[in-house]
Amino acid sequence: MKLLLTSDLHGRRDQYRWILEHACEFDLVCIVGDLLDAFDERGTSKQIQEVIQFVDEMKRLSVPLALCSGNHDAEDIHPHACAYSTATANWLETVAGESVAIDGQSRLFGPVGDRLLVTCLPYDYGHLDSQSLDEMWAEGFSHHRMLNVPWLVLHHEPPMNSLIGGDYGSLWLSERVAMQPCRYLACGHMHSRPYEADGHWADRIDSTWCFNPGRPEASPIGMAPNYVVLDTSTRIASWNFWDESTAQFQTQTLQLNE
Repeated sequence: MKLLLTSDLHGRRDQYRWILEHACEFDLVCIVGDLLDAFDERGTSKQIQEVIQFVDEMKRLSVPLALCSGNHDAEDIHPHACAYSTATANWLETVAGESVAIDGQSRLFGPVGDRLLVTCLPYDYGHLDSQSLDEMWAEGFSHHRMLNVPWLVLHHEPPMNSLIGGDYGSLWLSERVAMQPCRYLACGHMHSRPYEADGHWADRIDSTWCFNPGRPEASPIGMAPNYVVLDTSTRIASWNFWDESTAQFQTQTLQLNE
């Protein structure tokens, strides 16, 4: 399967349009959190309607889609507000469907012989107990073992102490990957990490390949978001990113060894 992995679109309508224009080049599109921008003057309700329209277009294109929430995706909650711990991204339930996986779901994609199990994990706004996340991970891991297919997990925060997350990120995720590894892990959140001298867009933690496409500080209107193309058949990943030093899109390719 050929996957498009991206994250942190932050309500950029031009980047959603770019995905629609190129979606048919991929077998699955994954957006790993921060679909919205809580600071945008349009407000989250307007942006949610725009994302719903985007998902409807993806359904019409018959391109499968997997989404998970990020820290900007709670409805009508400022990301630094005191009420943040009561926030939810339950609006994602309105876009779920046969070809669209959302928070809390594990879904099988692809044809027989080239299948991929995808688990979408929600962002923890401060009130999601670790047991719930543990159960979602364990369910995905169980299906992975039973079906004997590669397993991709989407989680907005990267694992702590990794090349894609640095000293920040999720300690819980680091522990899960160590205990019940997935084949692939797609994250976001840490926008600058792939650009930092001691960071990277890809990291291998034991047998798990982890990706964070990052987000540049600024990119021209109409430009693609940063994204990773993952080919599960050839096990080749490529990072496609806006290079501010050259004002051009660049590509780095990586062979994913066993």
